Amino acid sequence: MRRLGQRGTTALPAALAALAVSVALTAAVTDVVRTEVILVASRVTTAAALAAADACLADGVARLPAGWDFGPLLAGPDGVAGTADDGRLDAGPGCTASATAAPGPTTPPRVGLLIEGRARDGRRALDAVAGRATPPGVPALVWLAAPPTGSPRGRIVLDGRDPADPDAPPPAAFAGPVPPDALDAWLGGLPQLATTATAAGRFAPAFSFDLLAGRLTAAGATGLDAFAGSPPGLGFVDGDLAFPGPFAGEGLLYVRGTLDIADAFAFNGVVVASGGVRVRSGASLAVSGALWLGAAPGQDALVVDGELRVRRDAAAVAAVDQRFTLPRPAVLLGLRDLGS
Repeated sequence: MRRLGQRGTTALPAALAALAVSVALTAAVTDVVRTEVILVASRVTTAAALAAADACLADGVARLPAGWDFGPLLAGPDGVAGTADDGRLDAGPGCTASATAAPGPTTPPRVGLLIEGRARDGRRALDAVAGRATPPGVPALVWLAAPPTGSPRGRIVLDGRDPADPDAPPPAAFAGPVPPDALDAWLGGLPQLATTATAAGRFAPAFSFDLLAGRLTAAGATGLDAFAGSPPGLGFVDGDLAFPGPFAGEGLLYVRGTLDIADAFAFNGVVVASGGVRVRSGASLAVSGALWLGAAPGQDALVVDGELRVRRDAAAVAAVDQRFTLPRPAVLLGLRDLGS
């Protein structure tokens, strides 16, 4: 019978000890790997949720209606304060949004926004404050309140060069509540379009024509006789307006209806027509400043059979804004991450 030597007797326990250490080490490494996988997944979920919240915030601010204060937002869709829908905002997929009164003074106008984004089974909330942009209107020559549908057959000339500031960034040719590429595609299909120093189409939310009309009436705006005195005049016409002959003016002309041009029409400042504009064959509409258009139901905002010219003139728009505060889009002023 063969006996184990002393060396074999000591080798077995050592091997078992080494095996035990190896098993423990493997288990520890497995736990570390499992923890790292969980942490990585958590980080990915957190990053995705934060990115979703940022996207919700950017989209939400961009879609806030242009205007003056934020009272309509706080009153909710029904326009009545103290009801269940106060502060409720429309939000895209994966987003929730609500408006609250911003803390602090009421001037300049500000509004609080609570935005939540969800992605990859995670959520992130942001507390933000929005205000109004400093420049009046939007940086575009033509501001549409509805997507363009027709195809003007006449000539359209858009000039983004500002006579007082030739080095200023170019404005958009058109802005409206549609994706910029859709505006550019529409512009590309116009048969007679000439643009100079203009940027691509720009998304811009619509403003309330009714609010603008009410503020103009409260400011004492009159009819076309407003342009007979010292400029800038504030002209308000409650209904369609046809110009069978030539006309020239300076200031703000608001037509609550369709502006129908049948001759030479020249204006410095801002022309607003809630029912769109029609330029008949052989006629011309020349605006130095900005043109803001709505559309009557079932009609195009821009019917041009003659010629439409819009040239940038920031000084003309600013002169109107000094006399009568123009609407402005919302801009983000600050935000705070509330976490998940």
